[in-house]
Amino acid sequence: MAILNVPATYATPALANAAASSGDTILIQAGTYTETASIDFIAGITITGAGATPNDVILDNSTTTTVNMSAAGARTFSNLTIRNSMASGGSTKNALKANNVGVITATNVYFTTLNVTCVDKCEIGSSFTGCMFAIAFNATGSSKDGFRGISSNPSTLKACLFLGFTGMGVNALGSTLINCTAYEAMTAVAPTYGLYAGNLHNCAIWTPNVT
Repeated sequence: MAILNVPATYATPALANAAASSGDTILIQAGTYTETASIDFIAGITITGAGATPNDVILDNSTTTTVNMSAAGARTFSNLTIRNSMASGGSTKNALKANNVGVITATNVYFTTLNVTCVDKCEIGSSFTGCMFAIAFNATGSSKDGFRGISSNPSTLKACLFLGFTGMGVNALGSTLINCTAYEAMTAVAPTYGLYAGNLHNCAIWTPNVT
């Protein structure tokens, strides 16, 4: 189980991923790492930001989905931001897309996009703790969710914050949410629901358009 240091040993997270094996940790120092192709992190690895806060380490892409899983297996993320900066034409340009194969464990991770769903289609058993899902609202867009899953692949989200959605803060009927908050301040496009999930425990929803 090796620690692959970015940028000391590998210039970018993508290069570290190409050299990694299951069980390794990619440790990323503070900085913004912008890619033009999606990073398909291999199964069984941990990706950790070494900054003081998640804002100190940013994985960014303005061309396509930032992190896009293609193979089954678990990945662990902590203390970083996964951002998609595609300003237009980004209907499929997520911060993270798991394609119903990736089991994601994320702690203190910020997922941000400009006008599309932040996290899409995680595999059953995924969990998110202390994460933020934020969409910088595009006034012409609609149905942009913070977190989107399917009922047969329930996830658990604890102490998470959902901002700026125009579809749903969470669109995952089978999932469990604990101590989560959904906040929608925009009025140009009404969101569908704040939190659409199977089990809600001590959650708060604020929006001018929907209950």
